[in-house]
Amino acid sequence: MIVAARNSGSSRGEAQPQSFALTTPADAKLAKLTRNLAKATPLHRSGLPRDIATAALFLASDEGAYINCHDLVVDGGMIAGGRNNFEAQTPGANV
Repeated sequence: MIVAARNSGSSRGEAQPQSFALTTPADAKLAKLTRNLAKATPLHRSGLPRDIATAALFLASDEGAYINCHDLVVDGGMIAGGRNNFEAQTPGANV
């Protein structure tokens, strides 16, 4: 999202923020990729950078102090079985 300043017409000339979203072909492709990834994962959502960050934070914290030589897979369950039925389904539905 881009934030732009515009003149609100006040006598003091204070700028008021106005936000608007730009839509480009790349944004549309990213949105489609996100939807397809959500359909393909058992958790029914695509991964976010926060998912990786919280896993790394756990390993670096005191709670992860006794963990070593382990490959922590943060993939929303894809390695555990993934999905082979890519039709839109609601989370919690019987498959």
